[in-house]
Amino acid sequence: MKYHVVLEPEATDDLNRNWAYLEDQRAGLGHDFLGEVMDSISYLEFYAEIAEEKGKGWRRVKLNKFNFNLWYKVFKTDVVILHIVHGHQSTDFTET
Repeated sequence: MKYHVVLEPEATDDLNRNWAYLEDQRAGLGHDFLGEVMDSISYLEFYAEIAEEKGKGWRRVKLNKFNFNLWYKVFKTDVVILHIVHGHQSTDFTET
């Protein structure tokens, strides 16, 4: 089954903010980060339910080369990415 992946506005904001930060650190780093996110999205299209549920429907996929996580929920045929955060960032949002 192929899932339809949707980025919520919060996830898009996270992506843009993290891209800009990484690009400021080193030219091209934000581009590499974006490539990793896109690879993870492609993965989720086919394997969204392989990640362990962390409670209240939350799941995460870790990026391979960056210490960032994509937090998402699965709804029938849709994968909704709600946040893209650094691995050490608070995940208080998973309580809702």
